[in-house]
Amino acid sequence: MKIKVCLIQDSPVFFDKEKTIAKVEQLTKKHAKDGCKLIVFPESFIPGYPRGFPSLSDYLSRLKFNHYS
Repeated sequence: MKIKVCLIQDSPVFFDKEKTIAKVEQLTKKHAKDGCKLIVFPESFIPGYPRGFPSLSDYLSRLKFNHYS
């Protein structure tokens, strides 16, 4: 059995979960209309947290380090 697969390479709406979910819905409908049966989004797409963006714990550890040095 063959199925048409779509791998999404797009960006979420950073720090806006509701708009990102709306974007997922729009992209899913578009590619489903094109006949895709399996649509795959990047890991962490829904939270909308940009890859490579420093986490809060990274920031706090740097602050703590700078505070004591």
